[in-house]
Amino acid sequence: LHSWIGLSVVVFYFIQYLSGFTTFFFPGWSIPMRQLVLPFHQAFGLIILCFVAVTASVGISEQAAWHHKCWTVDHVLCGEHAVSTLVGVSILIFVTCVVAIVLNPRWRRLPLPEEESLHHLTNTD
Repeated sequence: LHSWIGLSVVVFYFIQYLSGFTTFFFPGWSIPMRQLVLPFHQAFGLIILCFVAVTASVGISEQAAWHHKCWTVDHVLCGEHAVSTLVGVSILIFVTCVVAIVLNPRWRRLPLPEEESLHHLTNTD
């Protein structure tokens, strides 16, 4: 399961990367079209980040289930399981904090004055 989710995440990441690169770097796209694409680009970026966390958590749990034998042999919780659990929980907490920060409108970057005059951007918030 970990490998399939991970492969899907890599494919979606490269699709996101190429679409963002062509949309926002090449000068052929108009500003209104870029403004239309930006929310979808941001949303898919957050979704990919969440799937990266799921992939890492599944990989850690598969590693713990198949390679840590101390629980099945000794019937005690060993340090390997504690570290695996701590790393998995840390990844989930980190991604939750990143998503909360990105979705909070008070912490969004405001356009710079030269960006507004150059592109004639309007604040749609």
